[in-house]
Amino acid sequence: MQTCRSFRRIAERAQPFLGVNISEYAVSSGLSAVGPLLVETLLARHSKPHEFVAYHPGPDVRHFNIRDYSLSLLSSCCGLLTKLDVRGCEALTEDGFIPLFSRCPHLSHVYTDSTKLTDEAVRTLCETTRTLCVFSARRCRLLTGAALEYLTAQPHASALEALDLGDTLIEGAAFSLLSRCHRLQYLSTQWCADAILSARDAAGNPSWLQLRSAILSGVHCITAKVLSDLVHVSPGLAVLNIRHCGNVHDEALRILASSSVRLEELNAEFIPATEDGWRDLLSSPVMLHIKRLNMKGCKVQAVQLLPALECFRELQQLFLGSSMESVSPTIEERLQRNQWPDLLVLMVGQRILYGASHVHSGPIDCTGAVMEGTVVLHTQQRRRRRRRNHVRAAPQGSGARTHLSANSHE
Repeated sequence: MQTCRSFRRIAERAQPFLGVNISEYAVSSGLSAVGPLLVETLLARHSKPHEFVAYHPGPDVRHFNIRDYSLSLLSSCCGLLTKLDVRGCEALTEDGFIPLFSRCPHLSHVYTDSTKLTDEAVRTLCETTRTLCVFSARRCRLLTGAALEYLTAQPHASALEALDLGDTLIEGAAFSLLSRCHRLQYLSTQWCADAILSARDAAGNPSWLQLRSAILSGVHCITAKVLSDLVHVSPGLAVLNIRHCGNVHDEALRILASSSVRLEELNAEFIPATEDGWRDLLSSPVMLHIKRLNMKGCKVQAVQLLPALECFRELQQLFLGSSMESVSPTIEERLQRNQWPDLLVLMVGQRILYGASHVHSGPIDCTGAVMEGTVVLHTQQRRRRRRRNHVRAAPQGSGARTHLSANSHE
């Protein structure tokens, strides 16, 4: 009842909103789902929002019941809309998207994961806006290669900075069009098993010079040759997810080890590489600044790899396979000596050696910052930094210092 009254007060406000963030209000109010009528009331009363957000990322992901009629209402007042986030709104179809996209010339950030987005809706979006730089359509199963044709045509090919087409049914050969996008910083084609990727365009020129995050889980074409092109064309690569890539063997890891990239995140869960390849990679300068490392499912023994792991002073998340459980006592000893001062979670097999049990312990989500990712621990890191800053700023002997130090273990 209190939540409904709060929504009514908001809807009756005279001032227009610049942004309609349904998810933020609903989560802070303890509301698990927002009724479409409440959404439509807000949109009917307030004009020209710059943002419309109906998705709440984080450990408790919320999806909201937004309908096509809600987008049609938004289309009547969306002349200044720059960001649309309707991830998880599975009822949305092209009947809602096309009228909205046709009236939004300033859209730059579009997130439509798990909706019924179609090629025709993507065509309308690309014909209307000239400022599209972030586009996410993960699990949009109605898209085909035609959507990629629209997205990689000019001027979008020169503007796109982040693109997520993971877990779609787009034909594998169509992914070669991504080589037209020279400004990509984030790319995800995860679980598109037949995707054909190339870091060079049709003329053989390097394409992805600015790429920082490559999420390639489950893509069969990731071999030593493809990885070699990727790391040499993209020297700024910091996040690499090759989880379940069955063609990544020792040769591929050695190529990665000999490159000039400096990885911060590596998810190599269940790749077939052996100890020899891992030893070369972990002892290379490529891994010197690694913060998040996932080796679960890799059949290697930690006895020989542990000395290399000890050198990763910036490590924050470490997931090791069950084959390394024999050295758990040695790892616990390193933890007592504060070997990894920034460590937040460490798992060996299914056992948590360090970190709270509610911390996300599955495969590392290597979603780049430009995609406004949902890594749970990012929030914890920010809180820790804020607490440290408050402690430094607090006067000596103050109550604030005492309170913060008492909660420093959080």
